[in-house]
Amino acid sequence: MFDILITAAPKDHNKLPFVMESIYKHIKGYRNLFVVSPVAIADKYMWMKAKYLMDYEVVDFDLSAIEQSRRGWYMQQFIKLFQNETADDYLVVDADIYINRDFDINPLQPSFYLGRNQNHQPYFDLMKAVLDLDKVYPYSFICEMMFFKRDMIWEMLKHAKMTKKAFIESCMEYILQNENPSGFSEYETYGNFVTKYYPQLYDYKKINVLHGKKLRYWTHQELFDYITKYNNNGYDILTMHSYI
Repeated sequence: MFDILITAAPKDHNKLPFVMESIYKHIKGYRNLFVVSPVAIADKYMWMKAKYLMDYEVVDFDLSAIEQSRRGWYMQQFIKLFQNETADDYLVVDADIYINRDFDINPLQPSFYLGRNQNHQPYFDLMKAVLDLDKVYPYSFICEMMFFKRDMIWEMLKHAKMTKKAFIESCMEYILQNENPSGFSEYETYGNFVTKYYPQLYDYKKINVLHGKKLRYWTHQELFDYITKYNNNGYDILTMHSYI
């Protein structure tokens, strides 16, 4: 049994009904679905079968030292790693995607889903500095969904001889010292740790992702038209990124 977790920034709230629809259609066997947001989500974007929480109800991190424009982005990543609302096995689904085909989620033998290969060096520099962890897999773990096991996260902290608080503070210190606007990736960190120390725990599956993006909010009609156009077009996931 596993849960599903979505962390949703305000720019993605109007996408949530489409995300929920795709989860309902294409992912089976989960127990609960949690949506975490820094601000309240309007009723028209809420699905009655989900559980809605605010950031402050889930974690007590103080990220005020981080530049405000990136603070929420880092907060989402730390929430994905350290929230305690879900079951110990949980699937993180990004709030700006549409799942376009069935995914068979097996908690006993989960998969890392490999989308577009990325090589953003600051992610790996922070991993090395904070965890003494190198990039060990030849493909990027950054994707639109990741299955987490909480015991692996605690193993990562145990291996580094760090508490959760010390890990977050070390990451923040590194980010502030190096002044990189995107210097941490929860997906790269978790994926490379598990691959290095528990290489048989996960399978690795390449998926076909269509990267839709706008430099503004998407309208409801644009979301509907985009999903309708590319539904059943061979893509596993459609992204609906808003770079604002």
